[in-house]
Formats: sequence, C-alpha cells, structure tokens
Amino acid sequence: MRVGTSLRVAKPQPMRRFLLVLALVTAVTFAPLAGTASAAKAIAVGDSVMLGARSALERRGIAVDATVSRQLANGTSLLRSLKASGSLPAKVVVHLGTNGPVTASQVRSLLSVLRDRARVVVLTLKVPRWWESGNNAVLKSVARRFRNVTVIDWHWWGTRHGGWFWGDGYHLRPEGAAAYSLLVVKALKGAKG
Repeated sequence: MRVGTSLRVAKPQPMRRFLLVLALVTAVTFAPLAGTASAAKAIAVGDSVMLGARSALERRGIAVDATVSRQLANGTSLLRSLKASGSLPAKVVVHLGTNGPVTASQVRSLLSVLRDRARVVVLTLKVPRWWESGNNAVLKSVARRFRNVTVIDWHWWGTRHGGWFWGDGYHLRPEGAAAYSLLVVKALKGAKG
C-alpha cells in the first residue's frame, strides 16, 4: 500500500536524523567530562554504538565519553589525557573499532595506557563492515596479553539478538542498550558475560 511503501522509503532518513541528533547532543553535553570521570566508579570510552547505551550506563554509575565516528587512536589520546590529569577511574570500559580498521600496535598502545587500572573491559564489534572480523581478532589477541583486561564478545551476543539493533545492524535500540549495560556491569564486577 502507499503508506507502507512510503514508510519503507523513509526508513533510512530517521536513522540519519537520529545520528545527527546524537552528534549534536554529544557536542553540547560532553565538553568537560574529566571531572565527571574522576567521581564515577568507572568510565566508558567509545563511539556512536556506546553512545546509544549512554543513559543505561550512566544509570549504573558509569561515566560515558562516547562520540560519533570516534577512532581508536582518539580514544587512546583521551585516556592518556584523563590519566595525566588524575581523572581516570580504576575501572575503564572501551568499545572502539567500529569506524575503521585497527592494528595490534594501536590496541597495545591503548591497553598499555590502562595497564595499571584495576579492571579494563573491552568489547568486540558487531558492525557490518569488512574490518569487523579483523578488528575483533586483533582486540581479542592483544587483550589476552593484559591481565587486567576482560573481553565482552559483543559480536557473539549481537549476532544472536538481532532485535537489539536498529536497521543498520549495529546501533542500539533500547533493548540492546539495556543488554549492553548489563554485560558491561557484570564484566566490571568480574562475572563472565
């Protein structure tokens, strides 16, 4: 019917609007996060996938610094800056690599910054892009070399719960955000997810 056809054609447009709103909200609300991070029991650093779980994570006492299209190298710089200022909590969550390929050297550099933290949680990726499997292999391989790092296989969880994602297959619906935050909290407490 016309209404159904119109809705199908219009589907990508709301996602673009959603991502634009996320970018604007991020730009307005995330400017001075360093003070918040030191007061929180943990900080989560990520990209637009994590941004979709921001409210769910913050309700659980985790400060979130996530922004649209963040690259892993930018996350490393942010973590170095927080550490240098004394604002990096003992527990850190990292979900980066969605927006392009990463190298073992880049992941080692990031995790080396966090070597002295009590617990670090790294999430693998679920993103329908050619670099997904390569990035996941690198994240898992490098993480094994750091005793304080726990890996959440978000790819495994995501492929079994397609309803957690919007039509693009990787940005989080509310159900996905709730599951994401629950897995992160469990990992931060040391439970296997």
